[in-house]
Amino acid sequence: MPNGKSDSSSVFAVERKKLKTFTFAGGTVSPGFVLTDGERNKSLALGEYGRSSWLTNVPLNNNPDNCPEVDNNIVQDCFLLNVGGEKDFFILSRDRSSQNGSCLIRFLTVGEGGKGNGYVNRISGWRSKELVDGHGRNNGVIPDNGTWTDSVWVVQEGELLKVQIAGCDTAFAVRVKNGEPTVEPWIEHAPRQQSAEPAKTEPKPVSVSGNGKGGNPHRTMRNLKGSHVVPVVEWSPSPEGVNDAPEPKINLDAELARIGQDRVAKFNAKFQRA
Repeated sequence: MPNGKSDSSSVFAVERKKLKTFTFAGGTVSPGFVLTDGERNKSLALGEYGRSSWLTNVPLNNNPDNCPEVDNNIVQDCFLLNVGGEKDFFILSRDRSSQNGSCLIRFLTVGEGGKGNGYVNRISGWRSKELVDGHGRNNGVIPDNGTWTDSVWVVQEGELLKVQIAGCDTAFAVRVKNGEPTVEPWIEHAPRQQSAEPAKTEPKPVSVSGNGKGGNPHRTMRNLKGSHVVPVVEWSPSPEGVNDAPEPKINLDAELARIGQDRVAKFNAKFQRA
């Protein structure tokens, strides 16, 4: 470096890109993971120990060079390293990945006792996922009582999670914006209700065939109302019956003779000599 000075601005930029940690509990978010003192080392305890419950301890990395910084039992920046084989086993390690746009969030969904389970669901996106979890039961082991979860998620920028609190109807929407988690009350949108009355529609044209065996498809007839309707009069035969009068007889010889006489008279009148 010129003048023997180090570029502190570049170091600060790398430090700001560390994977931050947050804890969600009771609808609020606080920075960092709170550790507990174990028999051998400090660890992040998820869930609880007991019947129908599961306690998961996430210990610190034993390597001093890879152990995250701990200030008053709180870890601010770290990532979960999976050192297990066939079965996952995570430890808290120093963050050297320089990731940006994501963070680690511990979701503790314990709430009121009684019925109703606590859980976390990914609503939008596909990169956010749960890494490790534990769980417990509301008010001890009672079949009707619900359970709650205590899990660590890696949450990506802009993706939406729903956090349901156990034992109640309260839920929250959690989304990471500009590297920081935001919490808002979860609002269920009711489905659209259809109108009880059916929509009124105009009568459609009805095709009419001329002889009942198929007609012109472009010829249509609409239903008419009011004065446009022509009254239909039913036909009934006369009391005397139909065609009761005798059929008139024609004398063909006399008719032909009359026609011939008319033609001769017209010819003589036209060509009569003076």
